[in-house]
Amino acid sequence: AKTPAIKIYENPDSEKNGAIFNYAKKRSLMRYSPSENKIVERIPLDDFNNITLDIIGAADGMFILTGTAYPNGTSRWDHMEELAPSPNFGDRNDEGWELRKKSDTVYFTLDPSTKEIKETFRKNYGELLEHNNYEYDGSRMYCIREDYSVYAVDLLTGETREVNVPNGYRLDGFFLDKMCFTRVTEDWSDDNTYLTDLNGENMTVSAFVNTSGFGSDYVILGRSGENLIMIYETERIPSANNPGAYNIGKRKVGLISIDDLINGRANFEPIDTLKDSWD
Repeated sequence: AKTPAIKIYENPDSEKNGAIFNYAKKRSLMRYSPSENKIVERIPLDDFNNITLDIIGAADGMFILTGTAYPNGTSRWDHMEELAPSPNFGDRNDEGWELRKKSDTVYFTLDPSTKEIKETFRKNYGELLEHNNYEYDGSRMYCIREDYSVYAVDLLTGETREVNVPNGYRLDGFFLDKMCFTRVTEDWSDDNTYLTDLNGENMTVSAFVNTSGFGSDYVILGRSGENLIMIYETERIPSANNPGAYNIGKRKVGLISIDDLINGRANFEPIDTLKDSWD
């Protein structure tokens, strides 16, 4: 819960005078009891040491928070001149970018039982720019370097470790208890997903797992025990009005075991769907 608010930068000597900053007051987590039909607890999410907190997940009974720590313990309100956008449309905000690179990205845990907020990990944002991407799996953040090597941070404890990444592959996410990789090629033409255990071993290959969620013929709809319910075939009807495009037609749904899916075995057991249920 929060109360939206704005702050106006007032500096008559600056071309950025009158810039508007959006923020929120009285930010808090609210715990709702369905049986009592009311809010039974409020946990404040006030700024912590001048750091505005955002929730990025939860694990092991803890909320995981993150925020930006500006230089020397200052707040963003101390840097409105640098952070305010230029009044000239399209101008780059180089001052704000340089300030961001001098600031730290900080992670915290919030214990809902004690309301204690504890800093667990901090990294200079400029150093974080050395990485291409980040992936999250529960309480762990996986930092992917430009050479595709990876280190993991336990956001509950701050402990870091190097991750065993198969040579020639890029980490692209997680599926159940597996790491998902793309094979690095010159033209990125390999559309398969390569899966390993969390220690980087026991690799399998599957065309049925798609961590991006886009452009795949295979869509996981749900889980039933050790089986997954999936769309495994989609009819594509060429568009008469837009050459090269297509319309979606009928879709086939089936069950497949998790083991078959991870190992790329197309053992789909068809499910009869209601007539026209996908129209």
